[in-house]
Amino acid sequence: MRLLFGLFALAVLLPIPTVGQSQDPASVEAALHEFLDGASRQDAAAHALFWAEDLIYTSSSGERFGKDAILSALNDESGDPVPESTNYSAEQVNIRFEHDLAILTFTLVAKTVSNEHLDVVRYFNSGVLKYQSHQNQPPNWQAIVWQATAIPNNDTGDAEQR
Repeated sequence: MRLLFGLFALAVLLPIPTVGQSQDPASVEAALHEFLDGASRQDAAAHALFWAEDLIYTSSSGERFGKDAILSALNDESGDPVPESTNYSAEQVNIRFEHDLAILTFTLVAKTVSNEHLDVVRYFNSGVLKYQSHQNQPPNWQAIVWQATAIPNNDTGDAEQR
């Protein structure tokens, strides 16, 4: 009985591990904006930091792949590169928490300038992020699940006019 009481007291008195910024929407939104800034520059390091090793990404075309495929595509010079003038941003960001996970929904806006023409495409994006620690790096939010859905009838005009 004393052993049982001792174990119970130990369990109650031990601090419950916290994730640091696990309930801070500002830290999740900051991670998102830092990632989108890096993605706009085709920065492989930004992708490597944002996507978790066990990521499951479902693209707007219905393909499912992981982090390795994303990083390979960034480094694959034989494929069609993303235009350097594509700028990614987020609108209508919504963040909620379930235990140690952040559930993120937002509208991704991709603005590309080609031949002096502005093309704006929007996607509904949803993600589940986990606050994780990495060797030789500070802890950060990483996407473990991601879903992108192209919004039908995207305009090619200036998004600021809406």
